[in-house]
Amino acid sequence: MTYARQRILVQVTVLVMMMATSLRYSSQLTYDAWSSVPTSFVEQASLLHTNGSYHRPVMAINATADARTIASRRIALAVETLPTVNESRGAWEPAHPLPASHHRRSVYSKCRTDRSGSVIQDMLLAHAYAYRNNLTYAGACDIDLGRSHKQRIAAHQQLIRDIRLQDVLKFACPPNKKRSHFLRTGQYRNLATVSDLWTAEWRDLIRSFMFVPQNHTAATGNDGVLTVAVHIRRGDITPCGKHSDRYLPNSHYLSILDTHLPKDQPVQVTVYSETNSFEPWSDFEGRPYQLALDTNLADVWSAIMSADYVVTSKSSFSITPASLNRHGTVLYTQFFMRPLRNWTVVGDRIVSQTRRRIASLRANSSCAIAIENQQ
Repeated sequence: MTYARQRILVQVTVLVMMMATSLRYSSQLTYDAWSSVPTSFVEQASLLHTNGSYHRPVMAINATADARTIASRRIALAVETLPTVNESRGAWEPAHPLPASHHRRSVYSKCRTDRSGSVIQDMLLAHAYAYRNNLTYAGACDIDLGRSHKQRIAAHQQLIRDIRLQDVLKFACPPNKKRSHFLRTGQYRNLATVSDLWTAEWRDLIRSFMFVPQNHTAATGNDGVLTVAVHIRRGDITPCGKHSDRYLPNSHYLSILDTHLPKDQPVQVTVYSETNSFEPWSDFEGRPYQLALDTNLADVWSAIMSADYVVTSKSSFSITPASLNRHGTVLYTQFFMRPLRNWTVVGDRIVSQTRRRIASLRANSSCAIAIENQQ
């Protein structure tokens, strides 16, 4: 088949795909148009040769982009960058050379030593900073980590794979680990201004790579039943001693649910946490709530990203996926991160009640024993 005929075939295929996409994906669903393009054309169109290396072209998504727009742009990009044949060399070459702006400098962050929520949040912040400044985020480097922390990277990688961000968030180091390639933490890790980095445009881009089950009422048509995802950080967090400022008692979450959930519509509340808890879970068992303890981490993130209502804890593990929830109401207890513009901040009345409850728990004999064991 001649090259001209191949190109006509590609254009016809693209036109049919775009028409099908417009009809089938009128709702906002995650759709990877690349998977539907014939493999030979995808490889030729999306792998652009630049300075001896191949890479996928960069695409920008509008703040109002939905799945249909993302799919159409990816398909259109495949046609625009379809390579031509160099008769003298007998090799494929890009139809349009990449402009200088596409040869972007790669930057890295230093991998944190925290749990998966904090590690992924930090990587997303670095990625957003690079995206905003026309840089390429190449990954988090374990340059200063000890052996025990390096072993935890496998758990972080598993969660990243489960939420389909393995092509966006990588663990990698610059050649020779040159420090000039690293972002300074002060450049991107200012959580007070995170809403400036995590723009609607950037969040749409990140969501386009992910698979998020549509569990909210509008998508499921579940007889108007609202889905509510509550994350409670427990385990190593207690009201006693170290990290006590991050502890939120059972009463805090119950007050939020009683205050903010609609009274005229049925709700399905799921509480995600750990078996190991300073307070017993009986407060929740007495209500028509589902307790999901020690659940797969990716399942918790999927639930948070797709719920109608999200109640966060003082933890990056719930704050980060809540930031990627497209349509839901996020009920946020003030912590180190400034809330995103569309979030609802828990009011002073509940916060004051929580402080009094924590003081009561600290006076408890079991808390005194816990403090003694930490010393």
